[in-house]
Amino acid sequence: PKLTRLNGNKVTIEHLIHGGNVAMYRCDTVTQDGCLNPTITNVTLAGLSTQVENLLLGTGSSNGIIFKFARNTGAASTTEKAFMTSAPASIGGMIRTLSALNEGAAR
Repeated sequence: PKLTRLNGNKVTIEHLIHGGNVAMYRCDTVTQDGCLNPTITNVTLAGLSTQVENLLLGTGSSNGIIFKFARNTGAASTTEKAFMTSAPASIGGMIRTLSALNEGAAR
């Protein structure tokens, strides 16, 4: 099959951090010989900052990590556990301790 070069720079670091609407390539098929006719589609990305904020503070439908530690209620989700164990420089432990001592300050 003929290879066609596609223009890049559709998604920027700012999109990854803050989110927003971006144009991305979508493959027409996902077989081994697929993606011969990609199209551009608009996608809304949730930025990393929004995802971290939702994990810590929660959303309208779920309590966040800080609430759970402050009130000693609710089990941590798989995503919350992964965040707490992979946060750099013992931040997970600091969040846990501060949440238990002062929920408002942790927020």
